[in-house]
Amino acid sequence: MAAPLILAQFTPPKGLAGIKKTYGDFKYTELAKAEVKIEGTWEHDNLVVLRNVCKTGLAIQLHKLVAPIFEVCLADAIKRVPQYKIRMLGGHSARHMMHDTKRPLSTHSWGCAFDVNWDTNPVASTLITDLPMDWLAAFIEQGWNWGGSWQGQKDAMHLQYATP
Repeated sequence: MAAPLILAQFTPPKGLAGIKKTYGDFKYTELAKAEVKIEGTWEHDNLVVLRNVCKTGLAIQLHKLVAPIFEVCLADAIKRVPQYKIRMLGGHSARHMMHDTKRPLSTHSWGCAFDVNWDTNPVASTLITDLPMDWLAAFIEQGWNWGGSWQGQKDAMHLQYATP
């Protein structure tokens, strides 16, 4: 199946410096449970909420640059594998990776990552997933990086429009 054409597509940024350059930098204050409070107007200026995204009944908050790419990819994934039910969808979450203050901020903080059906696609030392490969391909073909393909610990629920 041919990948859908995405107008104004950009290359996923590489590393933290690329993420900050592409999605913007912000100052933040540490909160409990490895969460952070983003200071100033960065969230208001850069994040959008997609409601009933692709008729799933779910909403997700993402960076305004990523939202159009996400919608096209999700629509393609649903078209490829209509029987796969999206029950849980999470995007922007200002926090450290894996909720650990010793780690850097998660790509979720910039709204350039999302998690799907985390109850059946957990973080684990070996890959545990119910995500169909054709469903994932709709995202991977457009430059998304899947946590299930990472070296070491697998984050099967996670896709990000950035490279580690």
